[in-house]
Amino acid sequence: MLIAVPLLATAATSALAQEAESEDRMLEEITVTATKRAESVQDIAMSIQAISGESLSNFAIDNLQDLSASVPNYSVGDTLTVSQITMRGLGSGEDRGFETPVSTFKDGIYLPRARQTRSPFFDVDRVEILRGPQAVLFGLNSTAGAIAVHGALNRPGDEFEATITGEYEMEYGGYRGRLTAGGSLGETVGIRVAVEGLDSGDGWLQNSISGDQGAIDHTLARLSLVWEPTDNVTLVARYEYNKAEVDK
Repeated sequence: MLIAVPLLATAATSALAQEAESEDRMLEEITVTATKRAESVQDIAMSIQAISGESLSNFAIDNLQDLSASVPNYSVGDTLTVSQITMRGLGSGEDRGFETPVSTFKDGIYLPRARQTRSPFFDVDRVEILRGPQAVLFGLNSTAGAIAVHGALNRPGDEFEATITGEYEMEYGGYRGRLTAGGSLGETVGIRVAVEGLDSGDGWLQNSISGDQGAIDHTLARLSLVWEPTDNVTLVARYEYNKAEVDK
């Protein structure tokens, strides 16, 4: 008995520790729409990786190129004029006339040129990376894979919320400001507004003749409306303004 009591106490303590550890390790379930219907990312029979907007913010992932450092078998190479998206070693090269074999969609809208993916992530709900041929679900130019970027939405019943963030870059004098606000408008309508302004300050390329180059001035704004007239019908309307000026 003198030996059994300590053993039982140790076993109970170990069980409680494992239970607490399992509770701490519970992961949030991510729902994706890669198959044109809402499903858990764990139930889809394809090579897919979904990154939530919260994770993008926590790890300071600002665009698709930053994301490539965290996603296997996916990379984005960037030159002065061309962005190269590669999935499992397949890409379009540096010729701007070639269509990329990795299609990119933003809120369901196809972006035909890889250069369009340079825009920073803006009020994103999640990003879905699908590896392998996706022509059945995403159409032409998806022989190597597909990327789906989904903006955040406020649905009917959501409480009103607003956030304001600001950043300042000391070396070049750049700044960034973001405003998001949204909530429910009645029982069937949700609204969300997001605005972002980015000024990189002085250019990163020093030129003794023409002055510093490479400065970026970027303005983005988005208005999203969600209408759910019934439990089985959801209509989404978005208006987005995106203007970028680069000092070359």
